[in-house]
Amino acid sequence: MIERLEGIVEGLIDGGIAVRMGSIYLALQVPRAGGVMVGSQITLYTQLIWNQETGPHLFGFLTPLERTVFNLVTDCSGIGPKLAMALLEQLGPEVIITALYEGDEKVLSSVSGIGTKKAEHMIVHLKVKAHKLIKTGQISNTGSVSYLHEVDGALQSLNYSRGEIQRAMEHIKQASRAEDSSQPTFDVLLRRALAYLTYKQ
Repeated sequence: MIERLEGIVEGLIDGGIAVRMGSIYLALQVPRAGGVMVGSQITLYTQLIWNQETGPHLFGFLTPLERTVFNLVTDCSGIGPKLAMALLEQLGPEVIITALYEGDEKVLSSVSGIGTKKAEHMIVHLKVKAHKLIKTGQISNTGSVSYLHEVDGALQSLNYSRGEIQRAMEHIKQASRAEDSSQPTFDVLLRRALAYLTYKQ
């Protein structure tokens, strides 16, 4: 099993990136690949999935948590790698876990390919596992994390690029983790995201 790899991003491909490792070039599917900079050094936590019809597919994740959530979601019947990547692409790992734990089918079903019934099915089968993951401490400030999906949508409506949104979301997530006791509201999170984007321009 390939646990992790490091290399140079050579380019973007459909649904992922091409990474050069010495004389070896690998194609990996990566959530929010549009936010990855071509030419940059990258470290990816990997997962190899074998499909009986199409063979091996290598998936890459920027954090161990993304890979953990990918594996958790694909353990649910009816949810394959394609849907799991769509969930990570549109929601991110923290929002997925919080939505599963809180039973929020509205957030889950906002992802293309996941209707209300499939979202309810995921909640029934993964709620306990989501709770266990929260208890490990990998996800903090879960009370505010449910607002992240709304902030993401608000930034999309303001026509920010996928890469800009990804960087802004990571910024406000890190800020939220640093606040041990407080749980920022949607308004606070949106203001932080907009302030970050304005400063970076």
